[in-house]
Amino acid sequence: MDDEPALLDIARLFLERDIQFSVETAPSGDTALELFENDSFDAIVSDYQMPGMDGLALLSRIREQGISIPFIILTGRGREEVVIEALNLGADFYLQKGGDPKSQFAELKSKIIHAVEKRRAEEKARTAYAEMKKALNKLEEQNRRLEESEAKFRNLANSTSVAILLYQDEQWIYANPAAERMCGFSAEEICAMQIWEFVAPEFLEIVKERGQLREKGKNVEKVYDFKILKKTGEEVWVHLMGSTTEYQGRPAGLISVIDITERKLMEETLRKQEENYRTLLNSLSDIILVIDGEDRFVGVHHNKGRLYALPEDFLGKYFRDVLPPFIYEQYIVAATILRNTGEPQTYEYPLGIDDEKKWFEASLNLREDGAGIIAVVRNITDRKQAEKTLRENEAQYRTLVENIPIGLIQADTNGQITYVNEQILGILGSPSREATEQINLLNYPLLQESGISNDIRTAIREKQPVNGELKYVSKWRDDPCLSYRIAPLFKDSEVTGVLGIVEDITIRRRAEDALRLANHKLSLLSRITRHDILNDVLTAKGYLEINEADYPASMTPCLTFVEEAITRIEREVEFTQEYQELGNLPPEWQVIRQVIEEGCQQMNVPKEIRVEIDVPPIEIYADQLLTPAISNIFRNALVHAKGLTKISASTHETQAGELCITIEDDGAGVPKDKKIAILQPTYNRRHGHGLFLVRDILDLTGISIRETGVQGEGARFELIVPARGWRHLTENPP
Repeated sequence: MDDEPALLDIARLFLERDIQFSVETAPSGDTALELFENDSFDAIVSDYQMPGMDGLALLSRIREQGISIPFIILTGRGREEVVIEALNLGADFYLQKGGDPKSQFAELKSKIIHAVEKRRAEEKARTAYAEMKKALNKLEEQNRRLEESEAKFRNLANSTSVAILLYQDEQWIYANPAAERMCGFSAEEICAMQIWEFVAPEFLEIVKERGQLREKGKNVEKVYDFKILKKTGEEVWVHLMGSTTEYQGRPAGLISVIDITERKLMEETLRKQEENYRTLLNSLSDIILVIDGEDRFVGVHHNKGRLYALPEDFLGKYFRDVLPPFIYEQYIVAATILRNTGEPQTYEYPLGIDDEKKWFEASLNLREDGAGIIAVVRNITDRKQAEKTLRENEAQYRTLVENIPIGLIQADTNGQITYVNEQILGILGSPSREATEQINLLNYPLLQESGISNDIRTAIREKQPVNGELKYVSKWRDDPCLSYRIAPLFKDSEVTGVLGIVEDITIRRRAEDALRLANHKLSLLSRITRHDILNDVLTAKGYLEINEADYPASMTPCLTFVEEAITRIEREVEFTQEYQELGNLPPEWQVIRQVIEEGCQQMNVPKEIRVEIDVPPIEIYADQLLTPAISNIFRNALVHAKGLTKISASTHETQAGELCITIEDDGAGVPKDKKIAILQPTYNRRHGHGLFLVRDILDLTGISIRETGVQGEGARFELIVPARGWRHLTENPP
């Protein structure tokens, strides 16, 4: 820009000789501004002094607009103040006019090139700086977001119930608290493990393979179930969801794991239940029919092809077109009630199948749609036959109960009578059932006074039968003697009432009283007779002894025979006394060891004979003459066992639960043909009735005796006590 056109032309021609220059000229500052606003330039060269807007004013206008285009000012010589002002305003270079034109334009060209390159370098630097700053800002923003994302991830990972784990190079590198709780290991312990270390053995291979492939970025199944082993060794079912990610610039595996043990257990339970239901359904002989809202058969489940008169192609057909009208009528009534009330309905019907009448039961239930029906058809022919038999048996039992000579009376736990048979009316002398049923068994005064009411309460409370006999004071009859048993009645282990079994023993009591009186008289007669006979025996023995020296020697055999006969008479009389006492006293529980020891003591066993008693603490139920009976067995050994040195007693339980009491010796034993005879009353009467008496004493309470020894080895007597006739000392009596 210059106000001298010639100078402008020369400058343009000189500069454009270099192809990298393109020059526009302007004669004034205003013209230059217009050009600058309408086009782009790399540099401005302006003369300082011009009319109107000079070079400094132009420079000032451009710099005020924030434009940093290179600006070179041309000045005359000796104008240093202009140069200083120009530089202060932002001029890049200045050039003094004058001198050699070629040198001056060459210098101008150089300064233009230098200024433009400098400005371009600065622009590049500013651009690079701006881009770098932008990149740094972006990186800072990314780091901030990454930190926020990582913080959110850690907060989520620490608070979630899902186990989250990260692994790389087949090694765990991160585990959240949920993972610690799930496997029982701490995060530090987990991160010291390889990824498959707590996988259950049966899943180890597949988990290891998938983990390795996932870490390599391969496509593997992302979701699957398997079992892990906790630190305690407990197995836990888990559900794994895996993905591939990067950690520190390298591939890594990220998994989330949920404990599904309860779900697996529930699934297993449901599976087993389904199997059980399917097995049960398949084992049923019932037919299950599915009927829609229009009463058409749409489904069936049956076993062994049993269709109970249904045709094979019945599915899709209407009920009325398949089964007989009388069954359809029953079905319609039941189905209508079912659909209106929702209450399940049941009806029965007969069918002739294979020339045989069979009975069936149909149970109807609504389907979920509220219109369809599930019908279960069951063959109840056997049940019908059983019901018929039961009715017949019930009639027979009722006839039996009404005609047996025993009175029956039933009542609830409040004492209210609920049933009486005809015999109880006769036993009590009651005029009618109604009169008897008005009596309360717990509150009736006569029953309370007799103690029967208390026995009823005891039976209810103890849940055990109570027996009794008494002379009952009846308002309808003269004091009958009754034997009764009050038994509790149960339902679901709870007492619901009592059953009284009553027998009129009035006649028996009278007979017993008469027999007792007769026995008393016979016993009295026996004692008197025995007393008289023994007196006569004593007299005879006395005369024999007094006159023994006066008899000739020829009379000795005869006298010996007489003495033996008198001795046998004396023993027979003593036996009648012992036998008379049998059964007079009631049996009782006795400790068998004490009985054996007392029986041995009664016989004064010599010291040279060893007695061994190996008997545990056991009681047996026997007559009170048991001790004399045992004593008789010891006497038998002492009298008959030749070469006797030992008697032993022991017990053992038989397979039938009986108690075997063994008493044996080491004498000569009993010949085989005499094992039974020695227990008979007619055997060897010279030595009394000892073993026969033992047998009868034991037989009073069901105890048997037998001889099982071997001749030459000794006698062996076994006493067999019934299972309910013995007990250990810690037990209670039956």
